[in-house]
Amino acid sequence: SSGINAEYGETSESFKHFVMSETLKTICMYGFLVSAFLEAIMIPLLLIPHLKGIKFKDGVCRVTSGEQTRLGDFPTCSCGKSCSREYPCLYITADYVGEAGNFSGALYHNYWAKQADCVYRTNECDSFEENVGHVYDYFKENIAIHLSDNESYKYPTWTSGPIEYTSSVWFNCSGYMKDFAMYQENNYSLAKGLVAVLVPGVIFIICALFFTCRLCSW
Repeated sequence: SSGINAEYGETSESFKHFVMSETLKTICMYGFLVSAFLEAIMIPLLLIPHLKGIKFKDGVCRVTSGEQTRLGDFPTCSCGKSCSREYPCLYITADYVGEAGNFSGALYHNYWAKQADCVYRTNECDSFEENVGHVYDYFKENIAIHLSDNESYKYPTWTSGPIEYTSSVWFNCSGYMKDFAMYQENNYSLAKGLVAVLVPGVIFIICALFFTCRLCSW
């Protein structure tokens, strides 16, 4: 009887170890897949913008000219599966003086605006009329305030060509001479980029080590 109990105890304990091992394997398998998926998203969405942004140096900028997207040639944004909408694009050039040197180039709100080659890229993808409103609000709050009083009315009508500005108003910005580009908003840092990929990266490594150990034990 005692031998049977001992054998049953060993079997029960082995079964518990087996269940725990399989549970860990399942958790790690999903963790591996989820972390890999998150890394694939975080790297282009967060890490790369931060790595690009830290190259930009503080300085001051002055708007010199602007050019609007011609009617019928608007860029588009995605509003879901098989859905896209147009939005107006305003191209602004400026002079930069600061830690990166002295140069002229295109002015962008941030990294994503630079990717679209527009001073501002709306985060919303609404109707065209609403998207025009988003860009207008940005221009009014971030560009027009840096223009002299007699030029602040020069908001694009999306029908004319280049707009020349002779403003002497300087404002804080950041620039990167290689691309001759300037950011109006530059909250990028290496620490933020690394933190964004650290958590899924750690999970990915732990799961990879777990599966490696399992293979070695086999």
